[in-house]
Amino acid sequence: MSQELTRNKLQEKAMQILYSHLLLEQLGKSKDIVTLIEESCDLPFDEVDVFLKLSLVKAIKYKDELIELIKSNQSRKTFGEFKPITRKYY
Repeated sequence: MSQELTRNKLQEKAMQILYSHLLLEQLGKSKDIVTLIEESCDLPFDEVDVFLKLSLVKAIKYKDELIELIKSNQSRKTFGEFKPITRKYY
């Protein structure tokens, strides 16, 4: 991450790191979020963009609340109902 990233690219990077964090947590191999950020950005934690760090820390801190919010607003459709749509475009 030697070059300045746009806000959109930082959001993508945050989602990638968050996904890695949650996946490792599910597998019982969780890593410290600081380590994941440093490995993903190839930078020391102090040099990583503040927006990226704050986004990740807040997402992890409020993980349970965010999951409940998503579940409560989730569509009632099942994955099977989306198959015809994906076949049409892919």
